[in-house]
Amino acid sequence: MAATEDYPVVGSYNNQRVSEIDAERSVNCFEYIDPLGKKPRTLINTSGLIDTELDYGSTFAFRAQFVFEEFEYSVVGDRVYRRDVNNVVTQLNSSGPPNTILTTATGYVSMDANTFQVIIVDGAKGYIYDTLANTFVVITDPSFPTSPIDVCTLDGFFVVANGNTPDFQLSSLNQGLVWGPVGGGGASN
Repeated sequence: MAATEDYPVVGSYNNQRVSEIDAERSVNCFEYIDPLGKKPRTLINTSGLIDTELDYGSTFAFRAQFVFEEFEYSVVGDRVYRRDVNNVVTQLNSSGPPNTILTTATGYVSMDANTFQVIIVDGAKGYIYDTLANTFVVITDPSFPTSPIDVCTLDGFFVVANGNTPDFQLSSLNQGLVWGPVGGGGASN
């Protein structure tokens, strides 16, 4: 049987037989080449072609953007913003009380959503924006990972990777403020 070989086409990642070809649509992306990366070529989103001249009130760079329902959520420095279809920008976190400003102002941020909550992790803490109650809070459950470096959603559960370990943690179903027992899952469990 002949060995399979990927075509030199860049697309979104999907673990298929020919892993660099995907039916997903990629819009407003540019190719980034990292010869030391897991995949040497990848696509990175751009913010678009129209300058809307929106003021996010910060000199920090955008760290993450995520679209959920009819809103775009952005992390700029240590602030979290929501933009609606009319380009109205609202800051979601505040210096308090309670203080919900992110503990980091630079570095990687990951976001995802379940049916009504947007979760943000910045490597130091996790945060939940409840779209129904319009509240932004820090996740304080003791079972939440101590070094949350990435997040995804799986059938209504948030899955957070715990940095510097092979472990991850699962939230309760559609509830990002409640987390399972300490040491949820991973290679060391």
